[in-house]
Amino acid sequence: MSRVVVILAIAFFAGLVLVLSELNWFSRRSLIERIRPYAPLAVANNSRTGILSVASFREVVAPLSRAIGERLARMFGVNEELGLRLERIHAAIDVTEHRVRQVGWMAITFIAVTGVTAALQLPTSVGILLIFGAPMLAFLVIEQRVSAASTRWQREIFEQLPILAEQLGLLLGAGFSLGSALNRLAKRGTGACGMDLRR
Repeated sequence: MSRVVVILAIAFFAGLVLVLSELNWFSRRSLIERIRPYAPLAVANNSRTGILSVASFREVVAPLSRAIGERLARMFGVNEELGLRLERIHAAIDVTEHRVRQVGWMAITFIAVTGVTAALQLPTSVGILLIFGAPMLAFLVIEQRVSAASTRWQREIFEQLPILAEQLGLLLGAGFSLGSALNRLAKRGTGACGMDLRR
């Protein structure tokens, strides 16, 4: 029980330091940032990247999260690149941001399950299974959602391609050029093919 309290206290302290580092009254600006407004060729850059700041934390966590995510995905048999799947479904986030979110959910799940296991005083074997199994399950649920969306997008394209080819043939037969026919289909299309053509 005391070990769990120590782990939770360390996590709370690290989070508190990251939150307080964003406040002006708590973290002192560096000399370069204080002089920057008075320099003749200064670039307007208000971002602060101290040793204990959210930006520096993100610079460390992003590559680490991406490496962990890629390794876990390969370990569970996911061979298709995440970037390709995210691009296919027109996701607004990139691979690194997605992996950071995945690892963040894994960390939250780990902390929550550790606290619940300690509070309920579960047997050691069950506790270890829950503590290590729940974060993996959180990772796999997020990975499965992206894979399912990618598969659904591929199926929609496969179902819509014959209709798209027929409409393209009709427009070409009506005298449209290939470029104008594709532009017309992109503007009027509402499905996956229309979105891909618009992009």
